[in-house]
Amino acid sequence: MTCDYVELRCRSWYSFGGGASSVAEMVTRAAELGYPALGLADRGNLCGALEFALACEKAGIQAVHGVSLPVAFGARVLPVTLLVESGTGYANVCRVVSLAYVAGGRESPLLDSRLLPEHSSGVIVLAHWDCPAALGELVRVFGGGSVFVDLRHHLVRGDGERNRRLAAAARAAGAGICCSNGPWYHDVSRARLHDALTAVRLNSSLAAARGMLKPNAHWSLKSPADMEALFVGRRQAVLNTAAIAEHCSGFSLPEWLRARYAFPEVELPPGYNAQSWLERLCLEAAARVYGRIDGATREVMLGLGYGDTETPLGWLATRGRFPAAPCPGLLPNRFCHHCVRVTCPESCHLLPCSRLLGSDTSRSALTRQAPCPVFSVSKRS
Repeated sequence: MTCDYVELRCRSWYSFGGGASSVAEMVTRAAELGYPALGLADRGNLCGALEFALACEKAGIQAVHGVSLPVAFGARVLPVTLLVESGTGYANVCRVVSLAYVAGGRESPLLDSRLLPEHSSGVIVLAHWDCPAALGELVRVFGGGSVFVDLRHHLVRGDGERNRRLAAAARAAGAGICCSNGPWYHDVSRARLHDALTAVRLNSSLAAARGMLKPNAHWSLKSPADMEALFVGRRQAVLNTAAIAEHCSGFSLPEWLRARYAFPEVELPPGYNAQSWLERLCLEAAARVYGRIDGATREVMLGLGYGDTETPLGWLATRGRFPAAPCPGLLPNRFCHHCVRVTCPESCHLLPCSRLLGSDTSRSALTRQAPCPVFSVSKRS
């Protein structure tokens, strides 16, 4: 890894009520800026993890996965960022996210620090505060080599003094130091959107929420050179970001998932591959659900590009079993699920095919609309 600085704490639009950029926008911007690796640590969830991993894979960037959670150290609640170092670490991070929601509820997840020891393996911790007791507890649980106090400099008055206090606290606790910008958006043009989302989350107007908004627009994804300039006196903090990313480089979420989840093989009729067989199943099913399908709609259907969904959906359509749940928000999955009557969300009950295909060319292509009957399937044991 040739770049000395790696941003480890990006937040995407999966940081609901704050994140103002998509995963794709963050990754694309990181590639433009020359980042060899990038960390995504959304607030309270891993919803964007796989999307992030695939986008980074496509862009030639190493993905560093993480999450930001409030942790209760006794009576004091402090934000902690957990980064994934290995497959065991990813499983542990997933588990503590679930435990935080069990304890705190859907709106305010909260993790008890007493649950950290049994979920510490394969995890690197970033903290941005100088509470000696809490830092000492993290160092005892994770080890000094896996705990870093995160310095930040957003050109706000007091940043320099705060970073001096944080660095001193890290030395006293036996932890390392690193730095980050904690971007909420990929470009400064999204700063006002971030403010608006924050106000919405607080159920407030922008004027009333002024004291809770960022004081400037420096919470964007900055270039490595810009970040190194901000921490010119903290060279070790900069170098540690790349070192942390290097420690996390052995973990690939897509590979880890592929090694643990395998779809059964589908016995295909002669003359078909998985793609062409799924296309035939969907065309026949769409005709049963909607009636006659004209040429324009057929063309749109065959142009969806089913990709990795073909085998599980082909299996499901022919065997009536549920091998795994592909993301229903993806267009091909949504359309296939609806047409082969695998799932019937209420919102799809009487939707025209054009809504499922997402194309204007199919709006008037159907001669009949029919509701999709509820179809019961059993999960794979």
